[in-house]
Amino acid sequence: MKNKFFKNIGSFINLWKVQIICIAGGFILAAFARSVMQDGDNLVNGNFIKRESYGEYDREYSLYVKGLDDEGEVEISVPVSKREYSDEEIESVFEKNIQYISINILGDNPSLQEVSKDLKLVNTIRDEGIKVNYISENPDIIDSLGSVYNQDLDSPVDVAMRVGLSDGIHRGEYILDIRVVPKSYTQKEFMIKRFVDSLKDIDREGVSDEGYSLPKQWEGKNLSYRSKDSQDYNIIWMLGIVSAILLYIKNITDEKDKKELRKKQMVLDYPEIVSKLMVFIGAGLSIRTAWENIVNDYESEGIKRYAYEEMAAALAGMKTGVHEAKVYKDFGRRCGIKQYMKLASLLEQNRKTGMANLKGLLGVETATAWDERVNMARRMGEEASTKLLMPLFLMLGVVMAMVMVPAIMAFK
Repeated sequence: MKNKFFKNIGSFINLWKVQIICIAGGFILAAFARSVMQDGDNLVNGNFIKRESYGEYDREYSLYVKGLDDEGEVEISVPVSKREYSDEEIESVFEKNIQYISINILGDNPSLQEVSKDLKLVNTIRDEGIKVNYISENPDIIDSLGSVYNQDLDSPVDVAMRVGLSDGIHRGEYILDIRVVPKSYTQKEFMIKRFVDSLKDIDREGVSDEGYSLPKQWEGKNLSYRSKDSQDYNIIWMLGIVSAILLYIKNITDEKDKKELRKKQMVLDYPEIVSKLMVFIGAGLSIRTAWENIVNDYESEGIKRYAYEEMAAALAGMKTGVHEAKVYKDFGRRCGIKQYMKLASLLEQNRKTGMANLKGLLGVETATAWDERVNMARRMGEEASTKLLMPLFLMLGVVMAMVMVPAIMAFK
């Protein structure tokens, strides 16, 4: 009893799995949207409205007020200004944030007294609502974007960086003392620098000439040059090879799909072919005559079916004088499917032993074939429903995005 109950539950889930997934997704989406919208609701404790944080924007909320008149709730627009620092607070806020900036602009540098790489300047401190701007007093060494130019330095250079802080109402200015040290080179970088410096010397010596020749040798090394803008055409023949491989894979895939389609179609047609043979043979026709009638009916319809094409080829063999037993045997071999091999064997054997039992055998084979066709149709239906899951999930994703995006934007 218990096993039957679970079996029924399993069958129900398998039959309605797509619908169950969609319904569950809808409930999950509704719960998520509710939580997001509740998080963004600024009405707290009935009559307290929370302001936007520092550096945000003034807002206006639509609320329903009950009790203004006797008609019930009335919709009103309530203005809510963003939160601002008082004059007493702002100085300590600026002091705290200049300390934050001096630590967080370092990037890959150990400290502001040992700067050799670009700074990562902080332009906004969002949580505090503070905007930051920078002005360098020596932009040739370090500019107002934090880029460091120390390639030609021989000794450290001190640079004053003016830092302006503002919350939109108050403003403060501070100075960060930065020491830029000469760039440290790897062996390869130092070699490239020396070579480029030698090119600069050659360039300066012949500024009145039309151009200058790059050296073919340098420090005992043979040199050759190629423009950075020149194209590498090797990619073209590589694309040809890749295309050939992809086409080969596509041909294999297409051939596999074609064989699979042929097999499915022949299995689906098998019960019909056996039924026709049983009817014609039961009516007293010989196997060959029944076979010929089936082929003639097929050719009159003009719709190509793989199994009937093989039957037509077999009939053509009979008409050219090929022995009938060999024709049936070759038919089963060409079809390559167990059902047709079994049919060919039945026809070949009963042709030798007589047709007394053939009708009964074909009847049993017909019943079995129709059962197999029903099972195959069920499997194909399940495969089709599985393939439909992806579009359904995509549609569910679009619906979720349509609900989530406005909810998240309202929360922000």
